[in-house]
Amino acid sequence: MRLFLLTLAGLVALTTLVVAAPAALAASYPSKHFRVEYGNTYSDGYVTFYNRSVGVTGEQKSVSDTPSGCRYTHAEAFNSSGAMIGEGNSQITCGRSEKFTIKPFRADVPGGAAYVEVTLVSYDLTDYLDTERLYPR
Repeated sequence: MRLFLLTLAGLVALTTLVVAAPAALAASYPSKHFRVEYGNTYSDGYVTFYNRSVGVTGEQKSVSDTPSGCRYTHAEAFNSSGAMIGEGNSQITCGRSEKFTIKPFRADVPGGAAYVEVTLVSYDLTDYLDTERLYPR
């Protein structure tokens, strides 16, 4: 009986470690919320600062399906001197809301990006409509 209880206690401890480990790993990279808007259109989501790359996920909204009303999200990573070291774009959204993911893009300097600028962009004019700057700390 005692061996059974010790074995059971060991299994519970091991299960706790296995379940807690992924959460600890996921929390090790800073993630910052952003929201950029222009009229009734927006991009809302999170920038994740990895060691030498940056990822962006969120939702973007466009209220028109004409080229001037289509939107996409653009992100640029910068080093501590203010030089751009990487960038990425979402897909284009026209006349609806949809989720997007900008695959992690390079920020290949020690410690990763010093900051990231996320911008809501007009598709046909490539105008920067609204920009937010985010820092990892």
